[in-house]
Amino acid sequence: MRGVNHIALVTRDLGRLSAFYADALGAEPAYERSESDRSAGLAFLRIGAVVLHIFERPGDSPGGVPDERAGEPFARGRVDHVAYEASDADEFSAIRDRLIVLGATTGEVVDFGVLVSLFATDPDGAQVEISLPRPPDWHPPFELVPPPKRR
Repeated sequence: MRGVNHIALVTRDLGRLSAFYADALGAEPAYERSESDRSAGLAFLRIGAVVLHIFERPGDSPGGVPDERAGEPFARGRVDHVAYEASDADEFSAIRDRLIVLGATTGEVVDFGVLVSLFATDPDGAQVEISLPRPPDWHPPFELVPPPKRR
């Protein structure tokens, strides 16, 4: 076994979701798309070693949950969120800045000790986590907050 091949996402708007991941995380086409892919409304996007397989289903609720619950933790469907790892502190900061500009996050960064994480929401309400193993002697240009208390 080599690992995970791809993560499948369902969206009502393939162009909008693809543009978000390209703008926020630098996603690029993973494979050449065939005419049948285009007519079927699907795309493969690569973000580092991760491939997203996005399916456009205009009539479906993304995540398979009612729209009013789509952003709630653990009510987002079978996969609650996907965490992407930044390659270094500079990339983490740059992604944070882009996600703030896109209105996908407040920019709050959670300090989990060995790891820091930024949480954002994609246009379909799916939670996206950007993580960074905490560099030694790192002094980020933003405040770090403690993890929320679990209920």
